[in-house]
Amino acid sequence: MCTLTLSASLPALKPSECLGSVCPSATPAQYAVSYSGLYVIALGIGGIKSCVPSFGAGKFDNTDPKERVKKGSFFNWYYFSINLGAIVSCSIVVWIQDNAGWGLGFGIPTLFMVLSVDFLHQIPQYFLLGAAEVFAFVGLLQFFYDQSPDAMKTLAEEDFLRFFRHLL
Repeated sequence: MCTLTLSASLPALKPSECLGSVCPSATPAQYAVSYSGLYVIALGIGGIKSCVPSFGAGKFDNTDPKERVKKGSFFNWYYFSINLGAIVSCSIVVWIQDNAGWGLGFGIPTLFMVLSVDFLHQIPQYFLLGAAEVFAFVGLLQFFYDQSPDAMKTLAEEDFLRFFRHLL
């Protein structure tokens, strides 16, 4: 996020302003800074989203019936929190970028470690994807976690997430 904020804020890291209808393209160094920031974010999100459910669910005792119920609730609350945070942050960040500039738009999420996506054009997709995931993902994730051997829970869950995302 820091790299993206710098590439949107520092004049040396962003393309020159348009002169009338002529807009100069970015230099290779400017492209490199921008894309490296995007790739690092994608790598970080892929690592966090695939490991946190396993680490959290591993704290519950499967032999205790109350803990089993709490583990199911954990998956529901985890997934709800991820999506609620994405919806709120995307709405606010996009508004800031449109009204106050990209530097501030990336700067605020950098402070809060959130992700910027143009949300308003994706409302139908978010609704359909969200509905599909609500009906399928939580139960599948818990089932997959319960059926994996203890030594392979994190690795197996990561493969499942990659496969499930590919299907959608």
